Amino acid sequence: MSELIDLVERQCRRWLEAQRNVQDSTSNRPFIVGISGPQGSGKTTLTRELEQRLARSSTPLTAVSLSLDDFYLTYDEQEALAAKNPENDLLRYRGNPGTHDVPLAMKTLNALVAAHTDVRIPRYDKGLRAGRGDRLPFEQWDAVSPPFDVVLLEGWCVGFECMEEGASLEPLRLDPFIDPPIATLLPHVTKYPSAHIQLLNEYLRKYHALWKWLDVLVHICASDINDVYLWRKQQEEALRKSATHGRGGLSDSEVEDFVDRFMPGYLIGLRSLQLSVDLGNRKLGGYMRVTLDVHRSVNMILIA
Repeated sequence: MSELIDLVERQCRRWLEAQRNVQDSTSNRPFIVGISGPQGSGKTTLTRELEQRLARSSTPLTAVSLSLDDFYLTYDEQEALAAKNPENDLLRYRGNPGTHDVPLAMKTLNALVAAHTDVRIPRYDKGLRAGRGDRLPFEQWDAVSPPFDVVLLEGWCVGFECMEEGASLEPLRLDPFIDPPIATLLPHVTKYPSAHIQLLNEYLRKYHALWKWLDVLVHICASDINDVYLWRKQQEEALRKSATHGRGGLSDSEVEDFVDRFMPGYLIGLRSLQLSVDLGNRKLGGYMRVTLDVHRSVNMILIA
């Protein structure tokens, strides 16, 4: 994990230095870094450590972290979404595109960029509701004070683009040149009806407005998507051990069922990250892909 953090920190500093050389000296807009990675890959730990290291540098930088997870719908809103789509297992629980409050995320990001006053950051507790999670009340949200030099936005689908309207999944399933991390997830996708996957695709289109804020993107990629099941089980085990009375994470069987529901989203979005650094028709200032093995050790790096 330390190797990943070191690599990303060095690259972020290069990007920040390049940004300072071209940015108007009167501009107060923070530099926005997207961090995308599958469940359990270490992106949250990476984001928190990066925030601390930037603050401890010889030229301290104030960074604030946002997690896409903190913008999940409330438990009641998620229940309503599931009831509206009773046959669609992909929307039964939190996780997929459509289960986030995108307007709230946009409002929060806009507030951080404007940076005129303290900003409240929503927080979501995955240990509530028997592991199904819920958003914390407003008074328990974190308050951060401007100015901000860097905003870090992390999440499993950060940067994912939807397929074009009317596009089919079949070309991905049949493509002989498909990247190995994508090819390994295909068996997990076949049990879901195409219409249900297409609905996720339409929800994902609404997230593009968030990605347009990104200056650069760090993409953490699993060499085998099946590793996500193990990583997420490790994550939930840690949650159970640290949980107070009456709280806890998901069981192993619940984790497998939960992660299964993310696989169609990976199928839609991973290809867009692996083939392009152009998000929402806006060219990124930089792109870094770090591929991890099952032990979360770095085995490949791509910088564009």
